[in-house]
Amino acid sequence: MKNKLELAVVIPWAEGHSGLCCIRALGKKNIKVIAASSDKNAMGFYSKYTKERVLYQNPSFDFNKYSETIINLCKRKDVLTIFPLTDYDIYILSKYKYYLQDYIKTLFPSFNTIIKVQDRLKLYKIAKDLNIPTLETWLLGEKDKSANKLLIVKPRYSVFNKGNKLIKSTIKYLNKMNQENDELIINEMGHIPIVQEYISGEEYGFYTLYNKGRLIVKIQQHRIRSANYKGG
Repeated sequence: MKNKLELAVVIPWAEGHSGLCCIRALGKKNIKVIAASSDKNAMGFYSKYTKERVLYQNPSFDFNKYSETIINLCKRKDVLTIFPLTDYDIYILSKYKYYLQDYIKTLFPSFNTIIKVQDRLKLYKIAKDLNIPTLETWLLGEKDKSANKLLIVKPRYSVFNKGNKLIKSTIKYLNKMNQENDELIINEMGHIPIVQEYISGEEYGFYTLYNKGRLIVKIQQHRIRSANYKGG
C-alpha cells in the first residue's frame, strides 16, 4: 500500500539545527518531509522543503500525549520512517520499536540497548570493562567532594520517565566556592546523579554511523564555541 503513495519521512525536533539539516537534505532529494516539533515557531516549519507541519506536546510536560502523536505519525500509510534526533525521540521509538516495525522502517536500536547507553553509570562500566579510557565516575554521595577540585555533577540518565514526564536535567559545576547540599541536588534532578572530575581543554566531537558492525560514515569536529546543542 505504501508503495502507491508519495512516501514521506518524519523529522522531529524541527526547532533544532540538526532537524533543519535533515529537512534540507531530504528535500533536496525530492523526498516529502513532515516536520514535527513542540514549538510552533520551529525554524524547520519555515523551510521550503517542509511539506507538512505537525505540533506535538512537549514530552517534558506530557509524555503520553507526545508519544501518541509520534506513534500516530508512524502509523500513517504515507510515512516510510522517522529520524530520531533527540534523547526524547529515541526513547519513545525504541520503546515501541517492535510494535512500530509493522508500520515503518525502524532504523533505531532496541529499548534494551538505549537503556544501557542512556544510563551514564552503566555506560561508564561498559567502557571500563572494554579498557576504554574513562574518567572516574561515581554516584553523588559515594565520596566526599574535594574542596580543591572542580567537579561536574551530571544526570545519571540522559532522559528518564517520571510521572508522565520525560525529564532531562542540566549539568552542575561544584568547587570550593559552590558546595551545594547533596540532597538539594538530588531533589532538583529527580534522581541520584553521577560525579566526575572536571578536565579542562579543547572540545571535540566524534560521531559514527554503523550498520551491523560495518562503518558507514564518520565525522569529527573541533568545537571552537559551544553554547548548547541547539547551536549558538
